[in-house]
Amino acid sequence: MNVKNLLDKIDEQEIRPENGAVIIYVGVVKGERENKKISEVEVIHDKKKIEEELNKNFKEDIDKENIKIKLIDGKLRPGEPITIIQIQAEDRYIAVIKLLKILDIVKKNTIIREYYDQ
Repeated sequence: MNVKNLLDKIDEQEIRPENGAVIIYVGVVKGERENKKISEVEVIHDKKKIEEELNKNFKEDIDKENIKIKLIDGKLRPGEPITIIQIQAEDRYIAVIKLLKILDIVKKNTIIREYYDQ
């Protein structure tokens, strides 16, 4: 992942003057667990459940595009992104709290199967 390209894309986003914080979260595939090297993971997001819960809790933010989420399914290798979340909020505390709540929703509605090097 090229962080500079990501920052350039963020720079192109509209940041509303009522928002004092923008958070970008990128969840990536880990390279090891319990001293075992991970070769790849298979990721399955239950996008319908995630969308339902997000709309229940953050509909206004989603409608205003203050929250944007990209979920990546399929076989992924260590270092590749799984989840990308952008949040705009009036201040950093609110932004961080929203991020943590969104991550909890995504995590509980996602299956990750890990495959290890032999």
